[in-house]
Order: sequence, then structure tokens, then C-alpha cells
Amino acid sequence: SRNNYYPNTEKLGPEEMRISFMGSTPFPPRRDQAGTCIMVELGNGDSFFFDFGPGCLRNIISMGHSQQLVQDIFITHLHVDHYHDLSYLLPFRAWAAGWVPLRVHGPSGRTPELGTQGMVNGMKEMLKWHLEAFDVFPIGDGYEVEVNEFDWKDENGICYEKNGVTVRHWRRSHAKDGATGYRLDWNGLSFVFGGDSAPNKWFIERSRGADFVIHEMFYTPKGLEQALGFPPRQAV
Repeated sequence: SRNNYYPNTEKLGPEEMRISFMGSTPFPPRRDQAGTCIMVELGNGDSFFFDFGPGCLRNIISMGHSQQLVQDIFITHLHVDHYHDLSYLLPFRAWAAGWVPLRVHGPSGRTPELGTQGMVNGMKEMLKWHLEAFDVFPIGDGYEVEVNEFDWKDENGICYEKNGVTVRHWRRSHAKDGATGYRLDWNGLSFVFGGDSAPNKWFIERSRGADFVIHEMFYTPKGLEQALGFPPRQAV
């Protein structure tokens, strides 16, 4: 049935792109839905993850995608609901024979500590006890994180180009400096992921002609009151 998909039962064609939602909820968390994460698989064997929110790792593994093969993660911004499972992935990926560095792509911030590299540095400091405890296992370079931090102000810049795949980025308006959107192009197919932000003309321009576009949900003031219990003054 076209209404169902069972992992590893539908072979991805050499010229196809498969897009799977590993999570799509912001705060508050839900028992039946993980934090934001979009998995993009290509027919050339490459796979990419756009955001890595809490709970997404269990869904990635349930889809039959090994944690050792999670490699290129693109972060839209540093609200924790968009990257929380990185701290869960890193030590256990290395422990489970993911012996090569993890690659994380993301924007800079207004200051160095507010960028993607600063987040990764802080995460590894937080994980210090765990990482040292697992040093008894063969981990190779599994604890290493190759951070590709690009300038958040760079409009439509290229942040990934390999195996015929090009990923571009552009600035987004969301809370403070350092939020970005992404567009992946490969084999005449294109995928756009906006990340949290209100609709704007730049998103429309960067999404033009794309095959698949995701613009994340954002709350209205009434929605903030009803879903999160915000007082009316704060919701506005």
C-alpha cells in the first residue's frame, strides 16, 4: 500500500531522493512525536540530517539507518529543540563502531561562543565524564567532531559541495543572529528546509523551483496561549 512504508522494504533508486520526517515538534515535547529532524537520503548512497532534535535518534534507528552512518548534520539554529540529540549520539555512535569523526554544519553567531563551534565545544565539555568512561572501548576518531561553521550573514553561500550534492544557506529571522535555512540540490532534484522563522521574501526566493519545501510551523499569539499556557501579554 502506498499509505505505508516499512523500513528497508522499498529500495531507493539511483536517481531518487527520499525525505523522511524523524521528528517535527517544537516545545512542549510529545510522547508520540520527536523533536525536529529531517532525513534526506539520495540514490548515490549519501544521507543528510537537517536538525537533530530530542528523540529523533530513536526514529532514525527504527528506520533501519545505523547510528554509525549518521554523518552530516545541518543545524538551522541553536535552540536546544533543534540539536539536543547530538549529545546522545556522539558517545554511543563512537562506542558502537562509529570510528570516524562526526560532521556538523551550522551558522556562526554574533560572537564565537554563540556559534555552532561554541555549542559543540560546550557539549563535549558537558560529556567529559561519559567520554572518558568510554575510553576503554575502541573508539578511534569517533569522539572527534568536524564543525563546518559558516558565516550566518553569507547570503546563499555554499556550505557543502561533494558527490554532485550542493547545500546552500541563507540567514533567517528567528530570535537573534545566527539562524539559517538550507537548500540541497542533487541530480536535478532540490530540497529546502527553512527552520523556525516567520515567512518572508528571502525564503520565497531561495525556495523558487524546488521540488520539496519545508517551512516549519510557528505559533500565533493565540496558539502560544493555548498550547504553551503563555499569558496573553507574553504571547503577543
